[in-house]
Amino acid sequence: MNSGVSASFMSSLAKANVNIRVIAQGSSERQVAVVVAGEDTSRALRAAHMAFTLSQTTCSVVILGGTGKLGSALIRQLNAQKESLKKNLNLGVCVSAIASRKKMIMGESSGLCLSTSADVDEMLRGEKAKDLDMEALTAMLE
Repeated sequence: MNSGVSASFMSSLAKANVNIRVIAQGSSERQVAVVVAGEDTSRALRAAHMAFTLSQTTCSVVILGGTGKLGSALIRQLNAQKESLKKNLNLGVCVSAIASRKKMIMGESSGLCLSTSADVDEMLRGEKAKDLDMEALTAMLE
């Protein structure tokens, strides 16, 4: 592993806010292993894959004001461009939360995308909608 690749690997983990507990160099310069906390493993793997373009990059989108004209237009545009973004740029778009002034709906777990083909107003009136909680929304984004 040359210093450029090693630096890219370590830098990607640092940017993802992953604490490296142990670094081990193997007999070859291509063998580098790290140990991270269990709760950081998914984030570390995604960061390493994105740094070396080993997997599709996913853009997580949170739409505040999703019931207005701009929010609704953004959702329609995202839906219309999803396949093109995936095919041409290897970019996945995940709408992970939509909020109005009073209500919000979030994906049930980290990385779960909401179905944005449904009517947003109807989703925010549905049983999965919760009262707007900016702390919970911020925690989901971190």
